[in-house]
Amino acid sequence: MNANQGSRSIGWIVTAIAIVVVATGVSEGGQRDPGWSAPLVVESRANPLAQRPEVLAGGERLFRQRCSTCHGADGRGSRKGPALVTGDVQAETDGALFWRISSGNTRRGMPTFSFLPEPQRWQLVMALRSLDAIKGHPKR
Repeated sequence: MNANQGSRSIGWIVTAIAIVVVATGVSEGGQRDPGWSAPLVVESRANPLAQRPEVLAGGERLFRQRCSTCHGADGRGSRKGPALVTGDVQAETDGALFWRISSGNTRRGMPTFSFLPEPQRWQLVMALRSLDAIKGHPKR
């Protein structure tokens, strides 16, 4: 395969993925998938960074880079992704949120972020928690 064919193949793959993600997210209207639940065994996982508030800034930066396009800069959701400051999301355990970030839900347009190092995914969990606190939503 020459370089031109390779770049066309990559371009096609990227385009196909983008279409699936956008079409799935938009067609679902930013609604949650009630069947997308973390296994019980991971729900009890504790965030190893929970007592390190100095790492929150990194999680907030990751949220802006990776999540805000679909979930909004304030976590209130959009046509592409549901709100993350709602009671049902904030009531989830850190382990369940970590699992959702790591696993994704491609049926609904949520990509997997398992490629991020584990500490960064825990930082994203911290960022989700801070969205709730910063936006004045009571902790649930």
